[in-house]
Amino acid sequence: MSKRKQMYGLIAAVMIIAAALMTYIPASSVPLPSPKQTERTTTISIWVFSKGWDNLVSEFQKQYPDVVVDVRGFRSSEQLYTELLASISANAAPQLAEIRSFYGISGLVSSGAAVPVDDIGAGENLEWISALSEPFRYSGKLWAIPTGGSLPVVFYRDELMKRTAEQKNKLDNWNEIEKAAALPVPSLNQSASGLHWGLAVDNELPWYLENIARLSGYDQALAMWKGWVDGLSIMAPLTHKAAASDFINGKTGVFISSSDKLPTIERFVGGKFIFALSAFPGAEAVGMIPAVNGVALLQASPVKQKAAANFLSFLTLEQSQIAVWRSMGLIPARADVAERLQEENSASFRQKMILDSVRWLVPHSSSVSDLEVWTQTSEKLEKAELQAGESVSGTGG
Repeated sequence: MSKRKQMYGLIAAVMIIAAALMTYIPASSVPLPSPKQTERTTTISIWVFSKGWDNLVSEFQKQYPDVVVDVRGFRSSEQLYTELLASISANAAPQLAEIRSFYGISGLVSSGAAVPVDDIGAGENLEWISALSEPFRYSGKLWAIPTGGSLPVVFYRDELMKRTAEQKNKLDNWNEIEKAAALPVPSLNQSASGLHWGLAVDNELPWYLENIARLSGYDQALAMWKGWVDGLSIMAPLTHKAAASDFINGKTGVFISSSDKLPTIERFVGGKFIFALSAFPGAEAVGMIPAVNGVALLQASPVKQKAAANFLSFLTLEQSQIAVWRSMGLIPARADVAERLQEENSASFRQKMILDSVRWLVPHSSSVSDLEVWTQTSEKLEKAELQAGESVSGTGG
């Protein structure tokens, strides 16, 4: 037998043996694709600026395991809104976007990219707190699911309140707030504003001015703001980005901010000092315009839009609204949930103050001029602070 015939015979024998072995391998031992490999998933994208979305997204995906939520975070609501409008023009928008009431909803509506949430049935038959849903209504339709809101508040060191408020447990007028901020700092401490404990204002300048003006009028509110810089010298100009950290680190005694900052301030202040917070002076008499966070639905393929609609419906559930309060510090937009939280014995004094203030909230209807007014007011305040700061420097103040 030639070598070639021997080789062919060997190959044939190997093939016969292999075929025989395959015949006796049980079917159960043949690896099958896992369910995750065969299951079809839908990926949706949401752009957010708030912290605390991780838990909500995780809970949603437990209920909808066939949906993957891709979360993209932004430094601020303003940055997100600017990039969102650009992405719409470039046909690269996400399916969902967190928006804030400051800039109005008309820009998204006029772009043609927004989908009315009324059309998908999200939040049907729910009673919203009107002040937290009205900013997202336009032309008779609701264009975003309101997740929650916050009110303007004044945080201050407890020791300053005790030295200023005279037998009261809060600072309840602007004169007392200014006196507290003007108190001298201990010799071992150095405040951000110099010799005084000082006052700092968070980034959302037009919103704070608008609410101050509800009690005093716009011109007087603007004059008071300027006076903090060049009259009383209790506020350093154009330091708003550092305002929160200055208060937390003990460099500022009074901090004008938003109620949703409470969890962050409590976490980072810890036991370094005792602080309190109050609603803006006059809130009970004239009401407060809240800052409202919502999630808008944008045009997408039918499959992605259905998945995104399910996410919006999930946000309206009671457990989701409670999570918004606990994780983000936002007042739930659902009236029944906010009322139930007010009745909880576990709420702290500070939390109760925020929840009890819901009755003072007044709605702000969306307007086509919202973004323009916001931008103009921001520029006016920054210019006023800059000029006041230069005046102080020029006089050696």
